Amino acid sequence: MSSNAGTSQIADIIVGVIIGAIVTALGVFLQFMLTERRDKRRDNEAKERRRTIAYAHLNESILRIEAKTQPKQAQLTEEEFNKLQEIVASYYDVLNGSTVKGWNVKRIIRRVAGRDFQYEIDLEEFCQDVKREYAKMQTAEGGKSSEQRTRQQEAERIM
Repeated sequence: MSSNAGTSQIADIIVGVIIGAIVTALGVFLQFMLTERRDKRRDNEAKERRRTIAYAHLNESILRIEAKTQPKQAQLTEEEFNKLQEIVASYYDVLNGSTVKGWNVKRIIRRVAGRDFQYEIDLEEFCQDVKREYAKMQTAEGGKSSEQRTRQQEAERIM
């Protein structure tokens, strides 16, 4: 009988070890999945903040341009042109394809030397796309919590 009792104890220990290993493996897997989910959420939030900042900068630039000229024949200084180009290049990864396409298909009508502006450019498609995307973001922002808006404003100040 004592041999049978020893075998039973060993079997119980083996079963306990197997159950412990399964529970540990499950815990590691769940922790991995939750960490991946958290990291992906953070990445998406960071991209959304960058996207919001990009469209805010572009919209601001476009409003200044539209205040003095028409987008169809926008008259830009070298500085304004370079600023738009820098914004598009810096935030290329978060801008919509239509916005990037609108920038890439801009047509430089002429380059002028010795006047207040150096470029006359057709930016109509680009301006329309930026305004549309900015308006969508403003509409979507109405549904955000005050904490999300505060974090977004802080991110904009930092950038």
